[in-house]
Amino acid sequence: GRARKGVGRARKGVGRARKGVGRAAFVAFLSQLCDRKYTATQYALLTALAGLLRTVLSSSTGWFAEQLGWMLYFGMTCAASIPGLMLLAILMRLSPQMGASSQA
Repeated sequence: GRARKGVGRARKGVGRARKGVGRAAFVAFLSQLCDRKYTATQYALLTALAGLLRTVLSSSTGWFAEQLGWMLYFGMTCAASIPGLMLLAILMRLSPQMGASSQA
């Protein structure tokens, strides 16, 4: 009853906050990648690519979660994020601008 609704609302709130923080980090990351001369064009292309990938990849996640079960699905999605996090760490080391801005 009420407890389930409260948990559902809390879960949605946490999800929205997580998405907001993720979007802010993504905007900051894209801003670092863009050349100042072509900022608008590059930003538009990068966000369009990210939106396309998000739409294509997320369209089948419900089916996968049902087939695998939530625990295995959650574990697999966490494991799938590791290469991206490793790439981000490598990019931060290679890019002097990103390293300087993250230490400021």
